[in-house]
Amino acid sequence: MTIGVGPRLKPLRAQPLPTSLRGVSRVASPLNARKVQDMIDPERIPVIVGVGQVNDRPADPAEGLDPLGLMVAALRLADADAGGNWLADLDSLAIVDQISFRDLGDLSGPLAGILGARPRICEKTRIASGDSPILLLNEAANRIGAGEIKVAAIAGGEALRTAAQRAAAARGTDVSAQNAS
Repeated sequence: MTIGVGPRLKPLRAQPLPTSLRGVSRVASPLNARKVQDMIDPERIPVIVGVGQVNDRPADPAEGLDPLGLMVAALRLADADAGGNWLADLDSLAIVDQISFRDLGDLSGPLAGILGARPRICEKTRIASGDSPILLLNEAANRIGAGEIKVAAIAGGEALRTAAQRAAAARGTDVSAQNAS
């Protein structure tokens, strides 16, 4: 998934306040509603500009992608979905830790290198968990809103099926019975 804001996006225009709020000095806070509206900088509104997903299920486990390959493929799809040429401009690259190929370690640096990106922030979650992607998305949106970054990518890639099939093949057991679906 790629998320970002910047000059390539059409600037958002603030909409006028509804007639019912004009002239109201307090709207659920001591701030004037117009002042709140004026504080929104269109360059700091996080926008998801592209998404990508890869389902890799080759018959031969040797042809299966590992987590790095899955993330590369998914981010390239997200980049294409966004119109292209976003990945080289990444300010932040955050990935979900993976469990299928633990020996690969932290893949954020190698992933950035393959993508031709040089993000200032390059990180992975401490552990793999189901809520990690949304936490990373939230963090990227907060950084964009704070003006710390303009373009971020969030990725994750699990290759549990491929890992299990490769392990079965190494043991000499029937690979087709391992995670058949």
